[in-house]
Amino acid sequence: MEVRETDGGRGTVGAVGADMTGGTTRIVRRTPAGRVAEEESRTGLADPLARGGTSSVAVAAPGTWFDGGRRGAREHETLLRALRGLPGVSVVAVDRLLCLAVAAAWRDGRATSGRYLVCDVHADATGLAVCEVSETGVRPLESAADLPFGADAFERALAAATGVPASAQAAMRERGASRAETVLGRAWGGTRFEDATVYTDHGGQVTVAQLRTAFAPFAAHLLRETAALARAVPGLRLPAEQVVTAGTLGAFPLVRQAVTDALGPAGPGHEGRTQVLEPGAAALGALLIAEGRIGCVDDRIARVGLLAHRLTADGLREIAVPLAGPDLRPAAPFAEVEGSSLVVEATPYGTGRPLLVVTDPAGGSRRLTPPEVRPGAGPYHVAFLPAWHGRGTLVLAPAGGGPSHMYPVSTGGT
Repeated sequence: MEVRETDGGRGTVGAVGADMTGGTTRIVRRTPAGRVAEEESRTGLADPLARGGTSSVAVAAPGTWFDGGRRGAREHETLLRALRGLPGVSVVAVDRLLCLAVAAAWRDGRATSGRYLVCDVHADATGLAVCEVSETGVRPLESAADLPFGADAFERALAAATGVPASAQAAMRERGASRAETVLGRAWGGTRFEDATVYTDHGGQVTVAQLRTAFAPFAAHLLRETAALARAVPGLRLPAEQVVTAGTLGAFPLVRQAVTDALGPAGPGHEGRTQVLEPGAAALGALLIAEGRIGCVDDRIARVGLLAHRLTADGLREIAVPLAGPDLRPAAPFAEVEGSSLVVEATPYGTGRPLLVVTDPAGGSRRLTPPEVRPGAGPYHVAFLPAWHGRGTLVLAPAGGGPSHMYPVSTGGT
């Protein structure tokens, strides 16, 4: 585990931001002096948080957590189950692209308003989103998260063309970053510098032409998907927008060139509208959300409640216990009522009555019963893992411990 401190300005002690993309969890929190301490954990979040002093956690999560698939839902549920044993800790999972937009916008203790086109490149996937940031919050305007292409395919193609092993290319790019900026910048949009050397490694030279050829399939994907975002968001053009790149290839100039080319002629001054974010940026953006210094609204997530009955002086009254919604802020890992953990009792026969209520943005609501909710008799804690575009997963975790029961749910919408 590695810990570093940077000057992050004043903030809230007890809040934690975490980035759970990749094999290592990156964690940032405030020190009593107001600095940002950063650490890396290979055992997830539970062990670092068990040291105490944590009140709220925001997790920058990959798009797979929100696509309605089993893999992401299981990873999300594992986090909630780990945090359930830490009393008083609230948590929220936020799309990593939104956290990156917050980090890009944060300057001198406040967010700089504007639209941010975020490109986040990883080994086998790339996330793209247009996010709108104001001084008080961030929200997605349009997204194409976790597209099935990434750095691995590019590195394999370059290895085949140059003999530089894929495993050595990240270090090669880091050592030659300054020259790559200069040479690839001059070569942008022309063919005069095709034979110019960009990197020198393993006794050989990597030229502009070799890089462009290996990157061409990736560039085609980026151009197509970025152009689709530009069509979906009116007026998305340089130099009015901020272009933000992050991830494994975030600093690689050809990534920025492909994204900016898709937005049409940039004109003078567009260079100052692009940012390359450091590896800890997503965790820092998550920290700002955990601290409540900036809000986050994700309208791709439905507002879902659990139907229950409360005994009052006038008899039973139906209530909807909040489980999920577009207003993303840290909350208890499992459902609570007035600060107390909610426990539901399941019967051996299941139930045919509605369990959930979904509220649409206009205030209308409808009830639904997830199919085949038969976890077995006993007491359970309840959570709902939200996904985008009318999907999610109902979680029933045995109150006495043990594996959770998980049920995919269609909440409707598009």
